[in-house]
Amino acid sequence: MKFGIITHAVHKIKDGQIYGYEPYVREMNLWGKHVDEIIILAPITEEEITSIEIAYHHINVKVMPIPNFDITSVKNLLRSLLVIPKICCEIYKVMKRGRPHSFKMSWEYWFIRMFGSNFISLKT
Repeated sequence: MKFGIITHAVHKIKDGQIYGYEPYVREMNLWGKHVDEIIILAPITEEEITSIEIAYHHINVKVMPIPNFDITSVKNLLRSLLVIPKICCEIYKVMKRGRPHSFKMSWEYWFIRMFGSNFISLKT
């Protein structure tokens, strides 16, 4: 079975290993024990690996990079309108490759990234 991870968490590649935020990757490594292949759809950066990042421990991990974006300014908001269709196409490709019930998708990616945390105010 293929396990698709669709996330906004930035990942890094170094020496053939894929690194990400340690608590997140630790959980994905637990899920990864039960699948044949892991497909990661995430923003990729070339920054240095930090102490809070660890590598995936699966032998068959594939990465599909997507653009990283935010909507903290008007310029970034306009840029996001250009990259969101590309991201949606990539999500479709990943979902087409695996079974729909085998995907771990962060609701924050869809809700906060797409609609913008700057425009949401929760008042009680």
